[in-house]
Amino acid sequence: MYKLIIRRLQSNEYGTFGKAYLHKGNDCIDFFYTLEPSGEPTSESGLNRPIPFGTYNARFRYSPKFSPKLNGLKLPILSNDEVSEERFILIHQGNYKKDTQGCILLGIGLMGDVDSYTAISNSKVAIQKLCKLLNNSDFIVEVVDE
Repeated sequence: MYKLIIRRLQSNEYGTFGKAYLHKGNDCIDFFYTLEPSGEPTSESGLNRPIPFGTYNARFRYSPKFSPKLNGLKLPILSNDEVSEERFILIHQGNYKKDTQGCILLGIGLMGDVDSYTAISNSKVAIQKLCKLLNNSDFIVEVVDE
């Protein structure tokens, strides 16, 4: 079973930045950077804020908005007892806070400096890599505070 552990590192006016470690069993097989909206985490829908800390089930599903830009790739959608699938929290491509729409963006690098990150880079590459590694297998996402 795969598990993606997201450790939030910094929140500022440009978003909430973190690192995501992909584990297969006990082995870390890859890592990415993440970008989420700014603000206090909430399970409430429509607020464009980060999801609460906790453990989520992730399954792949087609996204009418994002999948066509990725040649039809299905994307992970997150849910648990607090955050329903209807909130439509996806892990998808995008580099800036304006792209988050309440979701989690994945990238290969961070932009800005250590005191104030501004964006993530190479998001499309990161999403394609994650999808290839997971091959549409369900997985767990754990969001923790660093």
